[in-house]
Amino acid sequence: MFTLSVAAKHFYPKSRPMMYPISYLSMKIKFHRKFPIGIRKPPKTVRYCCYTICLNYSPIFLAGSTRLVDKIRNWSTEFHITHAALNSLVGILNSDLHLNLPSDARTILRTPRNLSIISMGNGGKYWHQGVESCLRKALTSINKPSSISLNINVDGLPIHKSSSKNFWPILCNIHELPQVAPMAIGIYYGTSKPKSASEFLNPLIDELLPILEGGMMINGYQVAVSIRCFVCDSPARSFIKGVLNYNGKHGCLKCTTKGKYCHSAGTVVFPDHNAQPRTNEKFRNNEYPEHQLSETPLIRLPIDMIEDVIVADALHLLELGVMRKLLNGWRTGSMTKRAKWSTAEKTEISIFLVQIRFPKEIHRRMRSLDFVSLWKGLEYRNFLNYVGFILLKDHLSEKFYEHFLKLFCAVRICSVETHKSLLPVARELFNDFIDEYKALYGIEYLTSNIHNLCHIVDEVERFGPLFTLSAYPFENYLHSLKKMLRSGPLPLNQIANRLTELDKLFNQLKRRKRKQQSL
Repeated sequence: MFTLSVAAKHFYPKSRPMMYPISYLSMKIKFHRKFPIGIRKPPKTVRYCCYTICLNYSPIFLAGSTRLVDKIRNWSTEFHITHAALNSLVGILNSDLHLNLPSDARTILRTPRNLSIISMGNGGKYWHQGVESCLRKALTSINKPSSISLNINVDGLPIHKSSSKNFWPILCNIHELPQVAPMAIGIYYGTSKPKSASEFLNPLIDELLPILEGGMMINGYQVAVSIRCFVCDSPARSFIKGVLNYNGKHGCLKCTTKGKYCHSAGTVVFPDHNAQPRTNEKFRNNEYPEHQLSETPLIRLPIDMIEDVIVADALHLLELGVMRKLLNGWRTGSMTKRAKWSTAEKTEISIFLVQIRFPKEIHRRMRSLDFVSLWKGLEYRNFLNYVGFILLKDHLSEKFYEHFLKLFCAVRICSVETHKSLLPVARELFNDFIDEYKALYGIEYLTSNIHNLCHIVDEVERFGPLFTLSAYPFENYLHSLKKMLRSGPLPLNQIANRLTELDKLFNQLKRRKRKQQSL
């Protein structure tokens, strides 16, 4: 056995620098007992007795080791480097630095050779990663977990603005572990939403049933798994439940109110918010024929079909729904001229908005009213929760301002756990807001979003504050999924490959950490 200094002294002449990687020297010694032409032979004791080289790694040899490949893999995954770019980089490193890295990016990233992709109706395709795989990865570092509950999200994700192709991912996150990012259970790809909810959801349900019944063994501990709720937007809720769309006369998921078609607005409105609530038993017995359009596979799950599919998602209901409608109505006067802002007022409000500086916990700054059509949900959220009650006092008449304050106070009560005792007050505020909405803006604007405000308190009482029912984590994850696309062809295969590569990278880091702990 000898060290690098001895090997270098005998293997390389003065005219030739140390350019050969470890693998090249090892191969020459172990298999041929010979050395490259032009390199002096070492002493006999080295030439015939050394079959394994014990090396004190220097930077030049470290470059050819698997550790460098791991670093390149981590870097490529973190910054979404394309395979073409990575192939080019590896080619430069191998030719100019005389390294021996794998020449194909798929070898470095450990891209899977085969994917299990299922064909579905309407020419769609589906890839299923699996609930168990996601949960095992998420719970590996958790000590002694006893039970977890899952929030499940289904939503559409357009791939390109110029194409009708889109993804429909099935995502989940763990309610008890909000620090763990959402996980993709499965992804559908096609020109529209899946043709059949049963075909789309059955892989999920078939896997979930035994897990919900018997739990999972994680780190030697039995973990009970349950479904907390389904967090979806209105079209996705109607699709997975097999019911009338949200803008139908019998479209309310929570109660039996019957909407009325408003000819002036060209939409269905819901003036009654005191109707009889729907029940899980009647839904499972198909006793709502005007509401239920088809059988849903969700009835196979041990959930409440009415209560556990929520409507109180703050992102879609409050921020992108009610708050956006109000703000656009005040800006353009589309709902009533009595609350329309003048040009001077809009300029003053815009100046105020861009000058606002939020605490560091709020990452997005406000933009002026000129960009209100481009506002993100977080901007509407900031306006509703932090800006509106200050700004609107000088720019709305008293009755319109007090009407907004009822919404603001009710939302704040439902957003904080310590205000739980005030939930009956929030219920009254929401009901008063709906009643006054009709008088101030007209019956034609009592859409499903306004009606669903009367169901918020029931869901907060059942599940907890509004922020635990939000779709924000899922929307952020959908954005990261879209960033994984690197070219036009086979988008589903690309996403599946990227997620599989991430999973293998995670397992590698986990093994390395476990090995370091054992040392």
